[in-house]
Amino acid sequence: MCIRDGLEQLEHVIFAGFTHEVGIRLAEQLVRLVPPGLSRCFFADNGSAAVEVALKMSFHYWRNVGKPRKTKFVTLANSYHGETLGALAVGNVDLYKATYGPLLMDVITVPSPDCYLREPGESWSEYSTRQFAHMEATLAAHADEVAAVIVEPSSAVHSHGVSRRSAVTSPRRAKRDQPEHFGAPRGDKLARLTG
Repeated sequence: MCIRDGLEQLEHVIFAGFTHEVGIRLAEQLVRLVPPGLSRCFFADNGSAAVEVALKMSFHYWRNVGKPRKTKFVTLANSYHGETLGALAVGNVDLYKATYGPLLMDVITVPSPDCYLREPGESWSEYSTRQFAHMEATLAAHADEVAAVIVEPSSAVHSHGVSRRSAVTSPRRAKRDQPEHFGAPRGDKLARLTG
């Protein structure tokens, strides 16, 4: 009975120019949960696809506002974003991306605020602030070409099977201190937000 009812209400349709009632209801619920000004949803079926969507949206945003030279992405050292070509490119784990290097776009990598590497006695906040200087310098030096900074907070907490921690100041501070470098925010994955 449930299967028949489901089939009568929803056929299998990808979100490629189509939608359905369940998708609309979910999008409306999600929009109620996010900060004001975020009023659109784009669904992807997995994390790597979500990264690909975020990269394309960032690139397209800058083209739409008349800045087509903004095509570079900034990523954190030791970050991981998935296995598709775009996700591998903006990741920074050689184990996963070395084989595919010739196929990947060039990105700008900055040191991570991963507090595992902080000096003895240095607080998480102090270390993250010190590391953020690299991000500030990179954004200033490449302002005309950076389309987006990709940050996956869950990577800061769980890095390739090793539990790691960092102060969550860097993504927020990047957006606060360098607003001219950021367009509309995009979600990497629902559970993992990127700005």
